[in-house]
Amino acid sequence: MIINKITFIITLIFLMLFYLLVGKINLVIESEIFLTMHITLEFASVIVSMLVSIFCWYDYVYHQRQKMLIMAIVFCILGITDFIHTLSYLGMPNFITDNSANKASTYWIIARLVQGMGIFLAVCSRERELRLSTPTTMFALTTLVSVASLIAVAVYLPYLPSMYDPVSKAQTTLKVFSEYIVIGLYSLTIISLLNNQSTDKRDLWLVYALAIGIFGEVAFATYDHVYSSYNLLGHMFKIISFSVILKGLFDEALGQLHKTNEALETANHQLKKTDRLKDEFLANTNHELRSPLTAIIAFTELLLDKHTGSLNEMQTDYINEINDSSNDLLNRVNELRDLSRIKAGKMVLRTEKVILKEVVKNQANRIRPQFDNKNVNLKVNCLNNLLIKGDEERISQILNNLLSNALKFTPSGGEVLINARKDCASEQVEITVEDNGIGINLSEQEAVFQMFYQVDGTSSRSYGGAGIGLSLVKNLVELHGGIIKLESCSGKGSKFTFALPMYNKKGNTEVQYGT
Repeated sequence: MIINKITFIITLIFLMLFYLLVGKINLVIESEIFLTMHITLEFASVIVSMLVSIFCWYDYVYHQRQKMLIMAIVFCILGITDFIHTLSYLGMPNFITDNSANKASTYWIIARLVQGMGIFLAVCSRERELRLSTPTTMFALTTLVSVASLIAVAVYLPYLPSMYDPVSKAQTTLKVFSEYIVIGLYSLTIISLLNNQSTDKRDLWLVYALAIGIFGEVAFATYDHVYSSYNLLGHMFKIISFSVILKGLFDEALGQLHKTNEALETANHQLKKTDRLKDEFLANTNHELRSPLTAIIAFTELLLDKHTGSLNEMQTDYINEINDSSNDLLNRVNELRDLSRIKAGKMVLRTEKVILKEVVKNQANRIRPQFDNKNVNLKVNCLNNLLIKGDEERISQILNNLLSNALKFTPSGGEVLINARKDCASEQVEITVEDNGIGINLSEQEAVFQMFYQVDGTSSRSYGGAGIGLSLVKNLVELHGGIIKLESCSGKGSKFTFALPMYNKKGNTEVQYGT
């Protein structure tokens, strides 16, 4: 262990001088004053014990270290035992049986032996891991057994060895011997900690705490009256010792929190940098892809128009395939561009009055040939008077993506329904695209709106697509101030519903979202 020996020696000298000074003015304190001070110190000690237990417990929960589990249990028992010790003093209301100095001393020595053995056992376990399936249950059972044992001590106290002689008004030899056993346990623990060469600052603070605890135990072993100032000094040393342990735990917790925050800030900075590089890459790639694709489409259309000469049937089929594939790829590039613009906050919506039925009808007519080729029935149910406020081009894009998605996952002979209705309560129009295709598992329904996510994501998947369409749909709907939701059941189809604001006659406005 890395420890400042000079600081440690100075601390020991200070404690020794303080101990000797109190010894010079050793006196018996009036019972009323002593009890008040004793109660204050003990209750403060109980609070600190419980705080130490809580810190150690959460350290165990997150790091699974056996040492911290033992410390959590030990200090919980200490808090309970010291509380009962306080209630057992003369002048306090009787705890189960009549209070006495012997009863209070018995609980005291039980607490100190538990503390000495428990901390020694915890230190000996070092950094070993202990993974329990139900650690909370174990902690609770251990605490309950301890409480039951402490109650049994009160009941069977007359049959236990005495710790205080009411005749001589002094501690018994067994009690004094027990205090020296505790001192021995503290000393062994300090030696073990110093030999561990640990770099854990909590172990350093534990060494200081145990050294202070030794002076406290010496005071308890040498006081000659139950209301002696040495007795009170021992209590002061004990609470200081506990507070030093708590400080070590608190400093370590704050230090870990600070390190975690720094690591998160570094990771966040790196993610932002990566995201910026990704956006730059997408923008550059988008431009580099669009230019040749546009040229391919233009030249294939020229060939199909037969300006360069007639084509035979096979050549026409090949050119059509090239043209269709190029248009499909261009659409995906455009979608990727739109997503990157939305993420960058650069997507501009031209909001205006949109007659929904016209938009739905146009999109249905445009895509219907694809439905007919696959033998999928497309139905439209839209009222004439539905007016919405939005960007007509983007709303068409939303519908196109949802219809393409429905067509992709609906088998031959299936059906897709577009339905639109007014929701007067929310002043929105709800548009639904429903199919009776393969459906989506509940576990995947949140993920389908993520970029590049595929419901059938295996390398041999049966359905095409790049996983961009639904992510773009969600972002475009939210840019309009709407929401989209999915209802689906595997094997029974899917129902996508998105809501857009109704037109409110405030005129056309160009709105830019983001910077």
